[in-house]
This record gives sequence, C-alpha cells and structure tokens, in this order.
Amino acid sequence: MNLQNKNIILTGASGGIGAETARLLAHENANVILVGRNAESLNMVFESLSSNGASSDRPSSEGLSHQVIVADLATLAGRQCVLRSAHDADALINMAGINQLSLLTQMSEQQLVDMISFNLTMPMLLTKEILPILKAKPEAALINVGSILGSIGMPGSVAYCASKFGLRGFTESLRRELADTNIAVSYIAPRATETAMNTNSANALNKELGNGVDTPQKIAEIIVAALKSSSPVRKYIGWPEKLFVRINSLFPGVVDGSLIKQLAIIKKYTK
Repeated sequence: MNLQNKNIILTGASGGIGAETARLLAHENANVILVGRNAESLNMVFESLSSNGASSDRPSSEGLSHQVIVADLATLAGRQCVLRSAHDADALINMAGINQLSLLTQMSEQQLVDMISFNLTMPMLLTKEILPILKAKPEAALINVGSILGSIGMPGSVAYCASKFGLRGFTESLRRELADTNIAVSYIAPRATETAMNTNSANALNKELGNGVDTPQKIAEIIVAALKSSSPVRKYIGWPEKLFVRINSLFPGVVDGSLIKQLAIIKKYTK
C-alpha cells in the first residue's frame, strides 16, 4: 500500500510504540487518526506530527489531516466516536493493550475481565465495525499488534497470554475469512519492548532472565513496513524468541522444562 494520503486509524497512539508508529506514518504522508484515552498524551503526539511529521516534498502545512480521537474503545459510545471521525479509513492498526505481571491468583476478577476486554474483545468489536469501510476501498489493511506471548504461555502472565493467544487466533481466522477481499490482514508479535507500560518489576525480571528488549522505533518500523506490503504479514520479532515460538508449537515439553527452571525467578517479581 502506498501510504501517501491514506487515512490510518491507530489505537493506542499515545504509547511508546504507538507514538513512533504515528511519526513514521506521518513521514510517509499518511493522515493519522490518533485514538486513545489520554487527551494530553494524544495531543503531544499530534503536535509532534504537525511540526515534524511530513516528508520534505509535502510540508505539514500542505494538507496533512491528522486527528485526535479521545475515546474508550471498550464502550459502544467510544467506538461510535471513532466511526464518525474515520468514515474514510484505509487501514486500522489495533495496538492498544494492557499488561500485568501477576500470578493468576493475585489478580482480581475485574483485572481479569479488563485484560480480556481491552486486549481481545475491544479490537474484535472495533474491527467488526470498521470492516465495511475498509471493504469499500480498492486497497485496505488491518494490522493487529500481538505479542510473542501470544504463542508461548508464560508463568506470571497468564491473563495477558490468554488475551494475546486469542488475538492471534482472531487474526489468523479473519485473514482466512477475508482472503477473497481487498483487505490484507497482518499480525505483528513483538517481544519485550522499552515502553512505559512495563513496570519496574517487569524490567527487573527481563534483566535477570537476560531477555532481549527492543526499542519502540524498531517495532514501529516493522509495523509500517507491514502496512506498506501488498500481502498479509505474520512477523514474530526477536531472537531467540521467534525460535522458541517454533519449538513451543512442535515440542512444548522442551519449553516447559526451560520455563520451570525460571519459575522461582518469575514468582519473585510478581505482585
């Protein structure tokens, strides 16, 4: 997809990866529709796009039309707000998500409900409502940003893994369901990334386990490259994490043994 003048809906736009993705899209001369719940953070991203987003052959004063939509996508009213402002969308990037490093027994009922709702139900509902708009375009795209933990069940992340396993299954099924349409459905699965969503405990756990951590810029570049592709993309990011995904699918007992050795360390950092 040539991104120039395309209208891209980006949820979770004020997060670390979201903000970097928005800037790269603006550099490609796309119109970015920034969606999130924090007005102040969204407006900061918007200002950065207005001042620096456009490439040299199309200055920001020459018609870029970025938008800020402050909405709670877990509600019907919030999704309708997006639909009213994004009636001419060419692509949807479902990036909004939450995480929590906790054992299952440490999570409240509401925390469990919120995890599944925010990470899985919400993007499914928004996608359902945006699909008629995308189908009307000669070329359109949907990208769901999941996680390596959408393929590897990790102790201390039971609810998060469940939600991301679900998002991966949703994406795979929808890609096949829309195979006879103009919509390219892609799935991007980052490993640990340097964002404000990570707690101090999560950062300390990654450090002690020696887990690789990527920058938001790296993930954003991969997302934008997938959007520019004419075909669906399935991308698992990080080495050896993407190798573990393959091993876990073929020989889950091997991964069981590896994670059992790390279990005491993981439990040390859970709430």
